[in-house]
Amino acid sequence: MRALRAEGVAATGLDREAPEDVALVGDWLTFPFGQDRWGTIVSHQAFSLHFIHQHLAQGPEAFAYARVYMAMLRSLKPGGRLVYVPGLPFVESMLPASTYRCTKVPLPEAMLTEAVHALERAAGFELAYAAHVERLVLRS
Repeated sequence: MRALRAEGVAATGLDREAPEDVALVGDWLTFPFGQDRWGTIVSHQAFSLHFIHQHLAQGPEAFAYARVYMAMLRSLKPGGRLVYVPGLPFVESMLPASTYRCTKVPLPEAMLTEAVHALERAAGFELAYAAHVERLVLRS
């Protein structure tokens, strides 16, 4: 966040344990993302990995992550993007094409470790990509 701000980018971070001068102190699952608020949301692997874990466990927390995922999408301004790694194909495939466009960006070869492939085998679906989910500008 500091580096982005030093470059003149208006950036807001969110972390449970970050210093307050770096990010808002909070949790993905309880943060009020709002509506039409953010131009871009970048999520490192923690959110996606927790979502995948809960999805595979088929527990009630999977619904909590799905609700937060959709809240993040609704919080994007038209033309805004939610960008994350690893991908979440089990939810991306259900996004309405009239509202969202999901682009899969292949990961660099150096990132495709045996651990990544093992996770894909365990999950039973492709994960090794960055997802760019864009909220489309609806034309009337």
